[in-house]
Amino acid sequence: MKSYYRLFLPFLFLLFFVMIGCEDNSLDPADENVVSGIVKDDQGMSVEEAVVTAYAQGVVYHKDTTNENGEFVLKGLPPSPEKVRVSVVHPSFSAIDEELLKVKQQIVENKVQLRLNNDSCCGRIVIKVNKSGTNTPIHGAEVRLNKGHDKYKKIYTNADGFAIFDHVCEGQYWVRIAKEGYQVIEEDMQMPDCDTLEYTFNMLSKNNQNDSCCHGIFAITIKDSASNQPISNVVVKLWLNGKVLDDYKTDASGKVVFRELCEGQYGISYTKENFTSGEMSFNLTCNDSIGVVKYIKEICCNGIAIVSIKDSTTHQPVKDAIIKLWKGNKVIKEVKTDNTGRFMFRELCEGNYSVSYGFQNKMFEFGFTIHCNDTLEF
Repeated sequence: MKSYYRLFLPFLFLLFFVMIGCEDNSLDPADENVVSGIVKDDQGMSVEEAVVTAYAQGVVYHKDTTNENGEFVLKGLPPSPEKVRVSVVHPSFSAIDEELLKVKQQIVENKVQLRLNNDSCCGRIVIKVNKSGTNTPIHGAEVRLNKGHDKYKKIYTNADGFAIFDHVCEGQYWVRIAKEGYQVIEEDMQMPDCDTLEYTFNMLSKNNQNDSCCHGIFAITIKDSASNQPISNVVVKLWLNGKVLDDYKTDASGKVVFRELCEGQYGISYTKENFTSGEMSFNLTCNDSIGVVKYIKEICCNGIAIVSIKDSTTHQPVKDAIIKLWKGNKVIKEVKTDNTGRFMFRELCEGNYSVSYGFQNKMFEFGFTIHCNDTLEF
């Protein structure tokens, strides 16, 4: 009898581990150091390029920008999150700022879900998309509302061919309508305050005889200048007449391909955080195909700047002095000095910075340049 138990015991262990491995780990509530989620608008559509930041008492723990699916991941959070807050900022919506503990309770389908809205704006844009010649509604066309170079909102036409944007602020916009197999449509529009605009667009098939020169292809591959290896997740934007026609992220092979391009003069820009950026222009002739390889360099981001604030009379350290670190015209971090009158800025990339600090209702400022692996004290 004992021999049967010995024979069956390994199978019991195997079954136990398989059952453990089958648990849903898409969001582990016990993992206090990582929070993943998605940002959506008031119509339930994913919001791209929203900046999600986890911070506490002037210290930023992690910052991420939502991808085209509205997804973000916050890492390196402290084990005691009681004082940590999460902010979400996007130029097209009202910002939100909530306690991390409350954010982690907003679970939908095993992911934190945050909602952005702009109730202060009351404009409405109703767009109807039909197939040219038949007036048949086109379902699933991507309709993107843009403001300048920024994506305002993106939705898809319903079964009746409608795309409706609510809570639109007053201003100048342009819309881009795209669907596989059809020519892209772009149109400028001016939104008065609290008005309703209605448009009907008829999309031409790409097989239309008048579209014989709109089958051009442009392919770009981004590589590391040091290792010659492809770089993924580089944001590549295609420009025409000062407007972004399309933007994609490079795949694992470092490549992005733009298809069905009409002849004309285009621009390309490519950027990735902590890498050098670049841009170029190209002229596409009728149904031409162009392929290029571009190189970018990783920027060293191990610099340290230590700022100490002392009273000019007593030479004693000044606690809680407000220090702002600037990159160009943008404040990238705002902190307060500790008991020793110091604050240490870590993981600074190579480049030029400036520091402003306040004490006794007076503001002071100085600039500095940091190189790879520099440690500077001021």
